[in-house]
Amino acid sequence: MKRLIWLVLASVLLPAAAKAQHYPMFSQYMFNGLVINPAYTGSRDALSLTALYRQQWTGFRGAPRTQTVTAHSPLKNPRNNFGVTFLHDRVGVSTHTMAYGSYAYRIDLGERAGRLAFGLQGGLSLLQDRWTEIITDQNGDEVFSANSPTFVVPRVGFGVYYDHRRWYFGASVPFLLDYKNSDYTQYVANSFQYRPYMLTAGVLIRLNPDFILKPSILVKYLRNSPIQGDFNANLIFKDVFWIGASYRTGDAMVGMLEYQINPQFRIGYAFDYTITELRRYHNGSHEFMLRYEFGYKVKAMSPRYF
Repeated sequence: MKRLIWLVLASVLLPAAAKAQHYPMFSQYMFNGLVINPAYTGSRDALSLTALYRQQWTGFRGAPRTQTVTAHSPLKNPRNNFGVTFLHDRVGVSTHTMAYGSYAYRIDLGERAGRLAFGLQGGLSLLQDRWTEIITDQNGDEVFSANSPTFVVPRVGFGVYYDHRRWYFGASVPFLLDYKNSDYTQYVANSFQYRPYMLTAGVLIRLNPDFILKPSILVKYLRNSPIQGDFNANLIFKDVFWIGASYRTGDAMVGMLEYQINPQFRIGYAFDYTITELRRYHNGSHEFMLRYEFGYKVKAMSPRYF
């Protein structure tokens, strides 16, 4: 029976992972811009640290779990910005660990015109399938007698990002390199990767002195997969409390809460309710976010809403 459960799990999860390397999904994408677009690097005008943990499909054995930590900051010359990202993603017994650095060159077009940035990132991915963690009813099953080797895959990405005091727009290809390696196929379920294309945009609408509405969108495209859109709206009260909702096409409805404890520290939580047939087999998805910013300074375009 346990073997059957794992085979069902593999039939549901692993084909999707093979198509897209299970590109990490985040409901709070609007607070995790560096993972989406390297041109976002340094846009917070401070040394910004963000940690995010996502537990997808709770109660479903082998469901995706993702942890990521990012840090980015302007350098002495604010045109130059540097960041680092560490990400660990797991689906079933398949693990994917990424580490990369990012650089953005930012052009200040003037207080009324906003800023334009071009970003690059580069690093490595480590892929492994831990077959020995699978429990079977048959002792000594050779298929699950050893883990796969750890494969190292180069990562290179590019993006452009424009932000104004009232709106922003970004376009990126986080992974520029397609790869397909037959050597992986016998070991690793995620044996090929197509480059993802991403578009992000958002706008601020001031309703009154206390409330601001912030709609945003993230569109993702991957070859051989349907285009997916995340449509979000956050209502901001006195720049402190954020309450939001999202719709992810063909997947889930999302509710989220954010609290800006002080100018440096923010916490956030999101809950996904799946709208597909998978909702019968799990208890939703949870996502937690922490952000701390050093040396925060109020400038003409602050506080930063994106």
